[in-house]
Amino acid sequence: MCRHIGYIGKNQSIDSSFIDKSHSLIVMAYAPKEMKEAILNADGFGFGWLNKSSFYLYKSSLPIWNDMNLTAITKNIKSNLMIGSVRSATLIDNLSRNHTHPFIYSKYLFSHNGYIKDFNVLFKKKLANKLDKKFLYLMRSFTDSEFLFYLLMQLIEKERDIVFAIKKLIEIIKRDCETAMLNFLLANYDENKKSMLFATRVGINVEPPSLYYLNDTIHKSIYVSSEKLDKNTWVAFKENTLLKCEENNINFEYKLNKL
Repeated sequence: MCRHIGYIGKNQSIDSSFIDKSHSLIVMAYAPKEMKEAILNADGFGFGWLNKSSFYLYKSSLPIWNDMNLTAITKNIKSNLMIGSVRSATLIDNLSRNHTHPFIYSKYLFSHNGYIKDFNVLFKKKLANKLDKKFLYLMRSFTDSEFLFYLLMQLIEKERDIVFAIKKLIEIIKRDCETAMLNFLLANYDENKKSMLFATRVGINVEPPSLYYLNDTIHKSIYVSSEKLDKNTWVAFKENTLLKCEENNINFEYKLNKL
């Protein structure tokens, strides 16, 4: 389990988006309020951000509060599209930078908060068989999150429709897996440099992790976060929901319970 935050809006620092908050990503790491599956998120952290026409990463397997470079990095990197994550590993031996979110492929940045129950025992081979060799060769951690990420990338390349691909991925997992939590953050920019942020809150035979969004119309910014970052008026995601945020506007919301 993890906690994660997505941001789309005006250009601002990682610090302003994720750290300089009363209930920041750091606080969510050592004192999460709504995480039911674990107590701490001390198994790594990561930031991903868009700079001009490429995504970049800063990730570590250390707890976020132990990183001596955190202030220098977060105060000096600015972007209009970002994802931040702190991690609580499902399996204790999955502790490395490669296991840490977010993940990058081409024009996509991805984070997963959740798990697939009995993944290694029952479902890893099934998902591996669905992936083209092109994506299998890119894998580094072979966790459920990384399989979900590359299967989603494969579906997007095939379908050329991000919303349909997300729905299709959830449909595949729902068909093959008994229990799963599928809270995704997916950031994307297109050939016209148009930025988008997608978020899901999905549970398959289980209540999914908490998720909220804030549409800050004054500062022309949208946040999606596992927990409320401050005392502003945050809106709770309904269960089995897909949200699309497109350049400072929340365009539409899909219910996914009739897949």
